[in-house]
Amino acid sequence: MKGPKAPSKIDADVGEKIRARRLARGWSQTQLANALGITFQQVQKYEKGANRVSSGRLSQIAKALDAPVTFFFAGQHGQPIESSEANATLVVLKTPGIVQLLRAFSGIQGRSVRAAFVQLAESAASNQRRR
Repeated sequence: MKGPKAPSKIDADVGEKIRARRLARGWSQTQLANALGITFQQVQKYEKGANRVSSGRLSQIAKALDAPVTFFFAGQHGQPIESSEANATLVVLKTPGIVQLLRAFSGIQGRSVRAAFVQLAESAASNQRRR
């Protein structure tokens, strides 16, 4: 008798999307685990792609994170999860401090102030690349 199927690239991609959505909501792994009635270690395994997420569990995760199930399978405009745009977004969301920065930025009301922050960030990044 065969054992459970090993996780695939899609399982790892789904795990990354779970992590990205959890971070975007400002939740810890423990908070998500509590909402699902599982251990935070299990959430870690899902996020790393070490364990496959069943369809039932994915439905629970989607509900807890207030996302449609399709969020975990598609990039923007219904592109497959393997799309470079979706993967690039996940890479950016893994950057330490990015979620806090996005939250702070979204709280800025003035268009000119937002533009100044973008210009500052672009200038800082440009200076880093030159070094």
